[in-house]
Amino acid sequence: MYLWGVKFADAKRLIQDNLAKYFANFQINVSMGKLRSIKVFMLGEVKKPGAYTVSSLSTVFSALYEAAGPTKIGSLRKIKLTRANKSEEAIDLYSYLLRGDRAQDFKLDAGDTVFVPPIGAVAGIAGNVKRPAIYELKGAIALSELLEMAGGISAVGYLQRMQIERIKDHQRKIVFDLEFENTQTLQASASNVMLQDGDLVLISAVAPIRHNYVSVAGNVARPGDYELRPQMRLKELIDGAEGILPGTYLERAELSRFRDDKT
Repeated sequence: MYLWGVKFADAKRLIQDNLAKYFANFQINVSMGKLRSIKVFMLGEVKKPGAYTVSSLSTVFSALYEAAGPTKIGSLRKIKLTRANKSEEAIDLYSYLLRGDRAQDFKLDAGDTVFVPPIGAVAGIAGNVKRPAIYELKGAIALSELLEMAGGISAVGYLQRMQIERIKDHQRKIVFDLEFENTQTLQASASNVMLQDGDLVLISAVAPIRHNYVSVAGNVARPGDYELRPQMRLKELIDGAEGILPGTYLERAELSRFRDDKT
């Protein structure tokens, strides 16, 4: 009986069904013995190319791990698995690495070859995103797809000023700005912004200046910054600071304010 590819949980039922054709009133027990080893070949842009003897349960990802992974110029999206029977599988590991989808982490068999070609087109994203990095492109992609691969914009990302640096005609670098009013506008419009090989997307941070507050300092119980509420008066601020302390000079206080003309 051939059990290759059968889950261990199903092996007992499969053996029992086959033996039932010849025997009656019997019981069986199935245990895992020593796993056989297989030889596979890791070629192309991997750090340690060559032939590897691995477990018969090995997958493409575990074999890449044995070969120390792709080199810096190795592709993660166009890996080719050539079976011993000459059939081929195209593997995009981004679905595994970014979303945990193991559908393309194929199980290996003896004589299989994993070939990692050079990396294709790339685009970078830097600044206030959750996963800044250089990402390999698989055909033309929109800004929204790159933002999704980068895990989205962080909480301090500034939507009203994004920049894309682009190499034009292999001659010069150009910069153009993008502005989005809010998250909804970004989601609706970013899918229309197409990226090219070599693009770098820069996400700025929200300015550290705080708004909507007033400050009280000096001889009060709790000096500091307080929310500026509508129609708020000076007495409310002092009461919020738990009042003035004994020994306060009550003949004079200072109110500093920035006017609209920046004075």
